[in-house]
Amino acid sequence: MNHSIIIRAEESDYREIRALWLQALAQEPQAFKKSYLDELLISENQWKHILHIQSCETPHDFFMVAKLEGSIVGMIGAEFISTKVWKLHSVYVDQCVRGQGIGRALVGEMVQYLECMFHASRIELVVNTQQISAIRVYRVCGFVIEKIIQNQTSGDGKLYTKFHMSRTSFRDQETLISEHVNSSECERVRSHGDQSMVFFDNNILPQ
Repeated sequence: MNHSIIIRAEESDYREIRALWLQALAQEPQAFKKSYLDELLISENQWKHILHIQSCETPHDFFMVAKLEGSIVGMIGAEFISTKVWKLHSVYVDQCVRGQGIGRALVGEMVQYLECMFHASRIELVVNTQQISAIRVYRVCGFVIEKIIQNQTSGDGKLYTKFHMSRTSFRDQETLISEHVNSSECERVRSHGDQSMVFFDNNILPQ
């Protein structure tokens, strides 16, 4: 049984993250807002600098990655929108390792991290309506469709219909009331801080 490790990205991951991100844009441009050609212009050194800035204690944008047998096979980003509101972006899992629950593990761990470390009460995302598997993952992780957005341009320059989805949690400083994240999970995330590493096997998240 395969296990994936979900951890906040570090500056030293810059080469692997850049390569995986370009792979995502090349293979599935309809799933992302940014284009392959534009992102190709961002050098490895620029990616290193981006990840260095994101390594601060209270970043406004940062990545988490999934590692399988020591290699990065998945990624997810989160951007600060306003007080207690964050937006997920750049969610991708290498096609070679799909079907192992890695996408669900990435989303689930990022949700826990944002709600426990940054007290996020609302997490948003936008997804192409054609990304059926991704939508299923988001629903499993507690996201609901709020509205339909028409004629949105993706990385391939084409127009698509997209869903605006969100997950809302209600919490105070010590208590999290949520279907998917409980206080013990928050304590686990807080105790590990930015070095939080979680092992997921194929049976932990529902199919």
